[in-house]
Amino acid sequence: MSTMIIGGSGNVGAHIALEILHSGETPIVFDLAPPPKTILGEAADKVKHVKGDMLNLAEIAQAIKDNNVKKIIQTASLLTKESNNRPVAAAKVNFLGTVNVLEACRLTDIEKMVYTSTSSVYGPTQDDALIKEDYPRRPNSFYGITKLASEGYCETYTSKYGLVINGLRLRLIYGPGQRTGISGITDEALGKPLRGQPAALPYDRSTTMYTTYVKDAARAHFLASKTGKTSSLFYNINSGATTIGELVDTVQELIPGAQIKAGREVSTTAKNLPQTMEGGVFDISAARQDFNYEPHYSIREGLKELLEYEKRPMKTSL
Repeated sequence: MSTMIIGGSGNVGAHIALEILHSGETPIVFDLAPPPKTILGEAADKVKHVKGDMLNLAEIAQAIKDNNVKKIIQTASLLTKESNNRPVAAAKVNFLGTVNVLEACRLTDIEKMVYTSTSSVYGPTQDDALIKEDYPRRPNSFYGITKLASEGYCETYTSKYGLVINGLRLRLIYGPGQRTGISGITDEALGKPLRGQPAALPYDRSTTMYTTYVKDAARAHFLASKTGKTSSLFYNINSGATTIGELVDTVQELIPGAQIKAGREVSTTAKNLPQTMEGGVFDISAARQDFNYEPHYSIREGLKELLEYEKRPMKTSL
């Protein structure tokens, strides 16, 4: 009996594969490309890669049958920037691809499916809002819209066919291998000082963010996959709150002499920064209660690991 990760060669998927390996199980990675050795290291040879396209329902179903798969983790998608640049492709991959995975689960009697969703399904949120799973969902990006549509199909496959599904709404993922979302901020604040360059962040130091270290995200998927039917379908996931000021101070502690300016008046040449920071408290109490999810990484612990990862190809020390 195996767990198959759709999109397991992506960053979150590869870290999920590591979680599964650490449990003593051999994960099946279903993707067009093999899982990255930059993330898996020597463990890459212990992961079984099945080359396949999530837009091909028959290939998914065959991989499930050939590998005695009983659990599916569906992580594959085009992320925010690429979805906005390629809305038609985003609809095909993010939505129709997920529908194919759901149908393959139905046809092969999968015991549990975990779906990687996003806090982008909520759309803009107020600074004083408590964001629980029943918060109004009004996405304002193609990425969020395709994820919300996929959530709707997850709900209906559950009600009509009895599939056991959990969707995890991840918030601002960062960490080794991640190049989107808040990683625009970490690339600027940590990456530039690591290369001996000054960094600039056009946000107030008091700006609060709910971030998710990629290993916390992977752990949440693993825990959800090992849990049976839960009281809810969808769960908020993050590692907790931090501020721009805390992030800057932590980088300057980890990289002595790092030059980082922060403030709304600060100009920057960074290209991948989030344009806005959604407000509110992204509550994870339901995940804590239903499958014992607990974040393991503070912003300092996450940035310290990310720094060590980024230093490797540079062959430098601080």
